[in-house]
Amino acid sequence: MPPLLRFDDSPLTGARRDRALRLLNGPEMERFETATDPHPERFLTGRMLLRELVAELSGRELGSITVTAACPDCGREHGQPRVSGLHVSLSHAGDRVIAAAHPDRAIGVDIESRDVSPERVAAIRTIAGAGGLEHWTRIEAVLKADGRGLRVDPRAVRLDGDTATLDGSRYELADASDDRYIATVATRLP
Repeated sequence: MPPLLRFDDSPLTGARRDRALRLLNGPEMERFETATDPHPERFLTGRMLLRELVAELSGRELGSITVTAACPDCGREHGQPRVSGLHVSLSHAGDRVIAAAHPDRAIGVDIESRDVSPERVAAIRTIAGAGGLEHWTRIEAVLKADGRGLRVDPRAVRLDGDTATLDGSRYELADASDDRYIATVATRLP
C-alpha cells in the first residue's frame, strides 16, 4: 500500500479552524499558544491535516486521535509527531504543509520551497554535501522515516535513484513536488 499524503497551503479558517483547536491536546495547545515560529498557524494546520489523514486511513473519529511529539532528547513536546498504530510524518515550508501516513511502514516527508535564499542552499550543502534541494529533501525524508532526524549525520544517507540506505535499512523514495515546492516521501522497505 502506498503512503497517503495531504497538502494544505492556506491557514485554517472558520469552523475547520475552531474544530482543529478543540482537537488539540494539552501539550499541543501549549505549543500552539507559545509558538515563536513566524507561521504558528502552520502548526495547527499540520495537526489537523495529520488527524484527517489518520482518520481516513484508520476509520477512526477525529476526536479519538491523539498526536504526541515527545523529543527523545529532552522529553518536551516538540519532536517527531506520533500516532498510535500508524506511522506519520509532517513537514512545512513557506505556506505549504504536507502530512504523510502509512499503516505498516516507517515514513518520512520533507518539503522545501523552490524560492530559497542562496544562504539556505549553502547551509544545506554544508550539512548534506553536494546536491541541491531535491537531494536535501530526499535525505531529510529518510532521516525522518528513520526516526532519529538530524541526530544522525545526513551524509550517512546513501541515495541511489529512487531508493536510499541508512544503517542497513532501505527506503523507497517518491517525489511529491510541484512548480513551487520540492517534496520527497521516504518509506522504509521491508
